[in-house]
Amino acid sequence: MITPVDAGQAAVAELQAPGSPYKASVSLASSAFGYAMGQQAADWIEGKSIPKAIDVLPALLTPQSLAGYAADMADPAAVFRDLARRDQYLRFYGNTCADQRAQFVNFPWSSERPRQD
Repeated sequence: MITPVDAGQAAVAELQAPGSPYKASVSLASSAFGYAMGQQAADWIEGKSIPKAIDVLPALLTPQSLAGYAADMADPAAVFRDLARRDQYLRFYGNTCADQRAQFVNFPWSSERPRQD
């Protein structure tokens, strides 16, 4: 059985239960995304450059991958600082800063296309 998107607590508990019919769930890594949004807001206020867009990548959770995922979501700041870990959950596109705020995202972007950084 596959659970709905975003691996709620009940789905995670089922994935961990021995003999459970649940085999997978999909998560949008809310902790990592929330941390990234907060960090981008803080950077914007400080006048730093931030991404024009953030793509939240779905993560497939299985009984085998659950421990690593849980550790990442427990410490989203560490995930944000580690580019390899961050790239598992988020993809950033373009850059902007306060003095360019009148500009907007006008290029195609999707996690399904190769990176263009």
